[in-house]
Amino acid sequence: MFCQHCGARVPDDAKFCTKCGTPLRSAAPQPAPQPVVTAPEKVPVNPVNSYSDQTHTAPKSKAPMAALVTIAAAVFIIGIAGLVTGGFGLFDSTRVTTVEEQPADTASEAETPVEPETPVTPSSITIDLNRTSDYQELNVLITSFCELASGFNVQDHFNRDEELSVPQQQDLILFMQRHMSYNANPYLEDVDASDPMAELGYTKRVDVDYFNSLMSRYVGLTFTDQQLTTGGSEVRDGWYYYIDNEGTSYPIQNVAVVTSVTDQGNNRYEVAFNMYKPTTSRIPAEISQDTLGLPLTDMLDALGASSNVVYSGTAIVDARYDDDGNLAFTLYQMGA
Repeated sequence: MFCQHCGARVPDDAKFCTKCGTPLRSAAPQPAPQPVVTAPEKVPVNPVNSYSDQTHTAPKSKAPMAALVTIAAAVFIIGIAGLVTGGFGLFDSTRVTTVEEQPADTASEAETPVEPETPVTPSSITIDLNRTSDYQELNVLITSFCELASGFNVQDHFNRDEELSVPQQQDLILFMQRHMSYNANPYLEDVDASDPMAELGYTKRVDVDYFNSLMSRYVGLTFTDQQLTTGGSEVRDGWYYYIDNEGTSYPIQNVAVVTSVTDQGNNRYEVAFNMYKPTTSRIPAEISQDTLGLPLTDMLDALGASSNVVYSGTAIVDARYDDDGNLAFTLYQMGA
């Protein structure tokens, strides 16, 4: 062998270098890396020199243990997550889906379903303008709302379902007062001089329930005693008192002629009409209702009216039968 210090050849069994005197020792080479095995086993190591007779065991690989630790940690984390989300069964296949993971169409709040429209029930009462009674009754109703100089008229907007303002209520009340006066209503009385209300200036009175029955018949509304007590009117002992401006001039009344009706279902009809103006002034009581059932040309001749249309309008009415079984109408809406 050779001296590790000076490189001189020396006998194999020499303890010291014969040239430089350096003690001789064996230099065992480092073992080659061993392959990783799944179970520990003894691997023999070749002796490097004559005095090395020990057998060495390859060190155990740490990779399997690291894998086991990693798996255990993952199981622990999954178990904790299961507790947090309420899943106590580790192997429960139920999966909690977060909002972020949901598809776009389900992650957003569900829209409120749209209720289908209620189908329109065809009217059980049919209207035929070729039938004189239907034509006349509609003409009379619409004309009633355009024959007066004050109060509610056909050019006002009205819808029974809308809340009325105080001025609108007063217009409707005044409309009915004038309607009774100009049509010479037989239930309307003059206030006698002996009546204490005469001293307050009231000139007309009518049973308050009857007055409300007319309001219901024409516009489908009734009013409380307090609502009826406006400027120039008062309810006392079941009577409705008001001041009638008798002798007050008024414009020549217009006359309505219905041109078409459209069924809206449930006995409700949309009515289109034209307005004509007579050339002579006559109060409504002087015009027979039969006149408003005549064909257009004959009606205008009987009224002395021009064939020129003053204006056109629309209304919505409810068809019904009165106590005598006759066709009648109640205003639901005036104007668009």
